[in-house]
Amino acid sequence: MTIRDFLAGVTEVLGRAGIPTPSLDAQVLVADSLGVDRPWLFAHDMDVYDPKRIGNRVTRRLAGEPIAYIVGWREFFGRRFAVGPGVLIPRPETEILVQAVLDLATTGVVVDFGAGSGCISHTLALECPRMRVFGMERDPEALIWANRNRTSLCSDARLLRAEDLKGFALRSVDALVSNPPYVATSDALGPGVAEFEPSGALFAGEDGLDAYRMILEQAGPILKPQARVFFEIGMGQHDAIVGLASAFGFVEIDRRLDLAGIMRVLVFEPAS
Repeated sequence: MTIRDFLAGVTEVLGRAGIPTPSLDAQVLVADSLGVDRPWLFAHDMDVYDPKRIGNRVTRRLAGEPIAYIVGWREFFGRRFAVGPGVLIPRPETEILVQAVLDLATTGVVVDFGAGSGCISHTLALECPRMRVFGMERDPEALIWANRNRTSLCSDARLLRAEDLKGFALRSVDALVSNPPYVATSDALGPGVAEFEPSGALFAGEDGLDAYRMILEQAGPILKPQARVFFEIGMGQHDAIVGLASAFGFVEIDRRLDLAGIMRVLVFEPAS
């Protein structure tokens, strides 16, 4: 059987099962089984392929397991981040958050609260060496992945296990960035998300805003007077988060949309 024929067969199986991107997923799974990238497949699509090489990858995808867990990585800001059960998979929307930080806060102490895989912390540290980046994470299992990525990417971001922001000295932080959990407990998620990804990185109370409340409440004392706070937010949360920020003494100074036109990033600074 050729690679082309096998890809067609896997695509058909995934499509019939309702997988939303069957052709892309088939290419990723076959490429992973061969240890090559996707373009290689098209240059060698008439090569003979042994179906045994795919192992149980298709079965796992049919069961709804995220493809990033199956292959063990997800690309973020042009780099491969190792991921697996126990850590949130990096999303393209979070690249918008990182870019906002790079545009508006290029030096000093930067705290990434809720570091997860370390995709924000390590990207900032690698893209802007003038930053002193601290990645803070509650979940010890997620912190294992963040440290693994620190080693593989040769990042100098410092990773800390912490439940909150209280460990930082007064007026010591130049920028605070967070992609916190922001899904309301009653909200539905896409297939394979709630079933496989850690609930603590997804859900944040009845309105999805618990993490923002905690961060905004604790941020004031540790931020320098001209510091900035960068948040990724969920769809439709803009007004509520701006209201929360105002109640804790912050004003909005920037906002950014994702490619779908959804408000995705908010930037605040302390009110003067």
